[in-house]
Amino acid sequence: MSIIDRATAHYAKQERLIISVPEWGDESGALEIHVFPMTMAEVNLMQKVASKKASNIEQAANVIIVKAKDKDGNRLFTLNDRDKLMQ
Repeated sequence: MSIIDRATAHYAKQERLIISVPEWGDESGALEIHVFPMTMAEVNLMQKVASKKASNIEQAANVIIVKAKDKDGNRLFTLNDRDKLMQ
């Protein structure tokens, strides 16, 4: 097995973090936010969407947008949600 195959296999085995947020849930229960390990592509995406003078709040909102996913790996938020997340 090549080095890149071992590296990608290692990443694929990493466990996701599941965060339960009762306040954001509905009648079926608490919202579960699935957070997968950070990839370089996600770091690059967060740098692209951040403004030149991004505040800590804006950076935190960008992390939530990029990292908060459902159990199937689909993002829960979009860039259109950033202003609301920051408020």
